Amino acid sequence: MKDKELRKLMGSRAKQRRLELNLTQATCWQTEQHQRICKAT
Repeated sequence: MKDKELRKLMGSRAKQRRLELNLTQATCWQTEQHQRICKAT
């Protein structure tokens, strides 16, 4: 496998993991923000 191909493969794997992590963090953050907004109003 060429270096470029390997880097691309690793990059896409890392991107996928980051997306999964962002999804879980984003949902937690959104609910937290939502609760704060509800309390504020």
